[in-house]
Formats: sequence, structure tokens, C-alpha cells
Amino acid sequence: MGRLTSTALGEFDDFLTATLIDQVYWLPTRKFDSNYQSNTEGNNQVIATLCCSVIKQQDIPTAVSQLLQLDKFTQFIASCSGTKHAFGIHLRKYLNIYLPDCPFEVSNTDRFGPKSQGAAIIARAFVKKGQDIKYLQGIKARVDTSEQEAMKHSGQDFSLLKLDIGTYTMVGPASLVNHSREFNARLSRRGLFIQVIAEEDIEIGQEVTIYYGEEYFYPGVEVLENSEEEEVIRAARLERHRKLYGQEWPTRSK
Repeated sequence: MGRLTSTALGEFDDFLTATLIDQVYWLPTRKFDSNYQSNTEGNNQVIATLCCSVIKQQDIPTAVSQLLQLDKFTQFIASCSGTKHAFGIHLRKYLNIYLPDCPFEVSNTDRFGPKSQGAAIIARAFVKKGQDIKYLQGIKARVDTSEQEAMKHSGQDFSLLKLDIGTYTMVGPASLVNHSREFNARLSRRGLFIQVIAEEDIEIGQEVTIYYGEEYFYPGVEVLENSEEEEVIRAARLERHRKLYGQEWPTRSK
């Protein structure tokens, strides 16, 4: 795929999370560009492609081809910093999370406060300790000192990973995994990619979380480990799943 800049990855991720998550699940995800304006044009065609080509037919190449023909996709590719090929690879990672064998689903959380709704990754299949969480992957790009300062100044440094080989930003489905001191998963580096692995058995309905470190959050941000709105959020998640997949939320067979 070649080296991707953090700028190109951020552009890819803002567009894809807005198009394939925000406008499907109607929940907010954080953006690299704090001034990003979402475009709802072609939203019905996007959802139709997800339901037919991805969920029913499980045909990712066809889904990619159909989406890349939509005006909003062609316009984005023409204006972004990255290549069409690199964008297609990133697009596939987000489409994979709608496949029936995906063991998780995107939901929402208010663990950062009732006025700070955000995305969360919820298991919809049992994941055994030590297993890769299928499709829960990300892509990393090195961020130099000037880029770090710019991201910190704009409040977009939430995605920075301090690794022993340098500082990176992460995008893709794995970037939606939230921090918790009682984490049940971890990140594993696989070349350019990041894979999320279960640190303990993860049951259906549990949120997948990782530990970002004590200094991950800036001053004033409080993480609510037990949300008062948990049942409301759970009910909304079950309803979204039923409408999208045409069936009820799965249960684990003992």
C-alpha cells in the first residue's frame, strides 16, 4: 500500500466514519478535522449497498465497486490527499464490520459524560481470550513533531499512539475502541496494521476496551465506567441491529 501520511489517513477516516457509521447508526464519531462537514447525499444508496451486497451477499468487492461509483465517493477521491487504491483498502476495512461473521458492532456510549456521546465497540459474538477480534483492525502512520503539535493545538491528538518505534496516529475500526482501566483487549502491531486481541474472554454484549495509559485524556475529561444511560443505549442498539440485519441481537449458546 505504500507509506500513507497522517493527513491522508485522517481524510479517509473522517469521510468513511461519517458515511458508513454516523449516517447508518446515527451516532457521532470523532473526526480528525474538527471542522468536518458531513454530506448525507446518496445515504440511501450507501445503506442499500450495505444491506444487499455486504450483509446478504457478503460480496465486499462488489460493494466497493458500487460505492466508488457514487458521486460523493468520486468527488471525495478527487479532492483528497491519498490515492484511490489506498482509499479502497481503507474502505474495505469499514465494510468488513457489516459482514454477518463480524464478532462486534458499533454502538454509542456516554462514558465520557451525558453531553459527550461517542462510538463504542460491542461484542455480538463470544471472543475467547487470546483470539484476534476479527475485522477489528486499524492502520497506523508515523506522525512527526510538527504534526503532533498541530494535532495537539486543534484537540485532535486523541488518536496518537506512543510506541517504542515512534509516535503514530491510528485510523480504521480499531480506533473506535475506547479506553478503560478495566480493559479486556489490547493492540498488536502487524507491520502497517494494528490488530485488536482479546485479553480475556469477551461475552456477547460487552464493550471491547483497551488501555491507553494514565495520561491519555486531557485535564477535565472524566471517564464514567458505569453509565446511567446504559439500558437506554442498549435498547437503541438492539433496535438498530434488528432493522439493519433483519434479525434480533444474537445470544451465546451455552
